Amino acid sequence: MAKHAYGVDLYSDLDAAAKRFPRENLEFVRGDLLAQRELTFAREVTAITAVDVIEHFSVEEGRTIVKGSAERLGAGGMMVIGTPNKYSAAYRSKQSSEIHVHEYEPAELRQLCDGYFKRTILFSMNDELVHT
Repeated sequence: MAKHAYGVDLYSDLDAAAKRFPRENLEFVRGDLLAQRELTFAREVTAITAVDVIEHFSVEEGRTIVKGSAERLGAGGMMVIGTPNKYSAAYRSKQSSEIHVHEYEPAELRQLCDGYFKRTILFSMNDELVHT
């Protein structure tokens, strides 16, 4: 749906990703979300989505990701963060739990986002399905 999109990852096989998702408007870039100022894109970035990302980082690193995203986006940008709710940890698989460094409580995530964005909207999702 976007005119242009970038996929950013530090470790993934970006050539394989490009072959798996061949789109003229999609580019894959090797980059570190903890050092967003070092990332360069040919086009302006107006929205950032980070689904199933922030829970793999420490609290401080999560703050760095949100802050860096807000700085990149500027006043008119939007960030969507999808992350497991800490309260659902009891229902998560052992494998999933082992790789999650920090799972956020809703109020904690809201407070983090409120520190860098003018408006924060919390919503619920399950397997990438948004619940209204």
